[in-house]
Amino acid sequence: MAILARLGFSMNVDLEDVKVKGISDISDEDINFSKRFGYTMKLIGIAQRDGEKVEVSVQPTLLPDHHPLSSVNNEFNAVYVYGSAVGETMFYGPGAGSLPTATAVVSDLVAVMKNMRLGVNGSGFIAPQFEKKIKSSSEIFAQQFFRIHVRDQVGAFSRITSIFFLKEASALKRSFSFL
Repeated sequence: MAILARLGFSMNVDLEDVKVKGISDISDEDINFSKRFGYTMKLIGIAQRDGEKVEVSVQPTLLPDHHPLSSVNNEFNAVYVYGSAVGETMFYGPGAGSLPTATAVVSDLVAVMKNMRLGVNGSGFIAPQFEKKIKSSSEIFAQQFFRIHVRDQVGAFSRITSIFFLKEASALKRSFSFL
């Protein structure tokens, strides 16, 4: 993501600037609930400009089933881009499968050996044009989904919403599933 953000926004983006949350806290139950409500869970890398600042992250994300990235599976990868000049576009193809990975590794080794024989370090990036301005975690606002187990008793929902109210979190959309 750091490389894509650097290329896309022409600013230095270091690995430390990428906020990363893995999938270790995601359960099968989370995935099944998301499917029931029309969402697909994917580990998504995000590089997004907001004014002069850029958000760069990798995190589990719920995508609506109709979103183009929802259909990217197995060894395939995709880059979904929105630009004011081109609108929405998606680049899609094989990624982390054994053959594409082996091909990329061999290609990189050949390039390194060639550069060593020529006495060069390879090609560098184009110099960034803009000063690095990365959004801090406290500046990033996103929708969150909570799956909460409660007893079916009077007042349970009001107690939960009061906690959200105290933390100044708005519950704009409520979905209930009784099992």
